[in-house]
Amino acid sequence: MSKEKGYVSFVLHAHLPFVHHPESEDYLEEQWLYEAMSETYIPLLTNFKKLEEEKVDFRITMSLTPPLLNMLDNKMLQERYI
Repeated sequence: MSKEKGYVSFVLHAHLPFVHHPESEDYLEEQWLYEAMSETYIPLLTNFKKLEEEKVDFRITMSLTPPLLNMLDNKMLQERYI
């Protein structure tokens, strides 16, 4: 039996439908973005930083779709999130 080391690869894919409703601050779809930021993206970044500080040799592949990147870069959505 072979004693070679195996590898596992996780690929994270992040996407949400595009939302941008400047006419109102109370849109359910925008809440999905804020939930994803609070419950997924920020915790992931926090854990990646912790692994880096602990000098853990890790690699991550994460794809972010253009609609999600556009929303994360949107100043109005950033202000509403805060």
